[in-house]
Amino acid sequence: TWNQRVQVLDAGLAYQSQWPVRAWQSQSTANKPYLAVDGLGAVWVTDPESHRVLAYLDGELVQAFGKLGSGLDGLDLPTGIAIGPEGRLYVADSENDRVLVFEGTTSFVPADGE
Repeated sequence: TWNQRVQVLDAGLAYQSQWPVRAWQSQSTANKPYLAVDGLGAVWVTDPESHRVLAYLDGELVQAFGKLGSGLDGLDLPTGIAIGPEGRLYVADSENDRVLVFEGTTSFVPADGE
């Protein structure tokens, strides 16, 4: 987390690769990211204190969304994240006391940046 990177290990836990993530700036205990991997191999990560979700494919940022808020387009301390068998993305929006469900994790939109 506080090294601001994702590391890839093989099944035997041997190091394979890594990439930087511009997130997780704070060292508070609430700023712990969660990760999920979809059917394309994209790695989805939460950035709790920046109120957003990031997606990486082959170590490249391919999607980023979220902003502080309680509406359907807002997040407040997103923590847990999972991909369902049908490709839906589930995000635990902890400070808003809800789980948000997003359709179609396999259709990426280019990210505007981290």
